[in-house]
Amino acid sequence: MKFSVEMLGIYLCILITLMSLTEIPPNLWGPSGWIFLHYVTFGFRECDKEDYTHFFNYLGNVIPCRFCRESYKQILETSPPDVSSREALIKWLWDIHNKVNDKTKRSYNNASLEDINKRYGSYLKRGCGSCNKTK
Repeated sequence: MKFSVEMLGIYLCILITLMSLTEIPPNLWGPSGWIFLHYVTFGFRECDKEDYTHFFNYLGNVIPCRFCRESYKQILETSPPDVSSREALIKWLWDIHNKVNDKTKRSYNNASLEDINKRYGSYLKRGCGSCNKTK
């Protein structure tokens, strides 16, 4: 079956329209997404470094906003996840969050690293049952 240029153009328009319909505005998922990601970093376990690296690398493929996905992937090119320790990963995400806030001009929420530790670290359980490592 041959497609004319006109048919191909129509198909492309439909495809682009469908893709744009699956976009979800960041104001709907962003704030809760950041909370989730900060808790993920506080749950870091030394024995799962590879899983955390994969998680944060693949996150760029599923963020429900095309521009956010592209921006996140660009940030990862110069700032890959630092899984050398829990503290390093927490700081890495804090840096990423602040870069995104700067890019979106949301300076109201640039919490200090100390604020992040107080906010999310209060629920932290010390130690890891499966690999017996602490902090």
